[in-house]
Parts: sequence; structure tokens; C-alpha cells
Amino acid sequence: MLLEIPAITARLEARYGRESETMQNLTKMIGYVIDFIVVRTETNFIHGMLFGGFLAIIGVQGAILWGTLTFLLGYIPFFGLAIAAIPAIFFAWLQFGLPGALAVIVAVCILNLIIENPVYSWLAARKFEMPALIVILSVIFWGWLLGLIGMLLSIPFTLIILLFIQLSDELRWINKMIGVGHLFEDRTRKEGQE
Repeated sequence: MLLEIPAITARLEARYGRESETMQNLTKMIGYVIDFIVVRTETNFIHGMLFGGFLAIIGVQGAILWGTLTFLLGYIPFFGLAIAAIPAIFFAWLQFGLPGALAVIVAVCILNLIIENPVYSWLAARKFEMPALIVILSVIFWGWLLGLIGMLLSIPFTLIILLFIQLSDELRWINKMIGVGHLFEDRTRKEGQE
């Protein structure tokens, strides 16, 4: 797929023109997908390191594995971190009983509260913010359709669908109605109007 991107880009430029609104929206959406992956990777790395470090400090077996799992499953919005925490909670319960499991649950809640709210928001700077309902529905839909891979790639897939909606004059109103029209607005034009 990566090797085919230059050919696809050349065909789209030939069809729509390099300076067309379609190509500008496509470029913006590709930038949003890249930004999402970079910001999510940074956030997941911080979360995985802190969670794995906490588990190592209290002595849970496989702390590095659970930290790595947290890093990988963190790409699934809202649900990934909860799924990643289940094995660590189970192993803490096996090793230390109920107090160990409760300690891991509290750590998961605190880390999730700190990392997913201020840290992720600061890294993302809300430049591709989508309503939470859209994110949750996209995770459920793509997870149902493609399983775990669909959940991992739900945001990029949804951004691509939103791009196709934006490219259609008849369907563009949908993006405005669901609250993602700002993703396609030209920032310089917006700043000039203020």
C-alpha cells in the first residue's frame, strides 16, 4: 500500500488538479491521520512506561509485558486501556490477593485520568478533536466489522470516511451536523475572519 501511494496521488492530482479543494482536503486528512498516530504513540508510550513501572515496583510478574500490552492496546480509544489492564489485575490478584488487585485497579484509574485527559489533550492540542460519541461508535463499528485490527485503526478509518463525505457536495452537511466540519476548515481563513 505504501509503495502505491505516489501513483494514487498522481492519479488524484491528474483528476482533480494539484490546487483543488479535493486535494487540499485529502492532504489535511492525511496530516490528521499522521498526527493522530504520532500523538497516540507518544501518549501510549508514557502510559505503558508508567503502568509497567508501577507493576514492577509492586512486584507483579510480567510487568514489562503488561506495560507493552498497555502501549499497544492504547491505540483503541476508550476501551483499549481497560482491556490491557485486565491481565495485570488478574496476575496481581493471583500474587497478592484482593489488595494487590485493588492497588492495580486504583493505579489504572489514576493513570488513565492523568494521561488520557491532560497529557493526551496537551499533546493533541485538540486539532483533530472529534466528538466522543463519534469515536465510540467508530470503535464499536470497526471492531464489529474487522475485529481487533478495526478497533486499532478505527480513528484513521473514520477520518477517511469523513474525507469522502466532505468531498461530496451532497453529503458535506453530514460532517457539519455530526460536529467534524472544523476538520476541513482552512485555518488561515478562519483566523482572518476573527
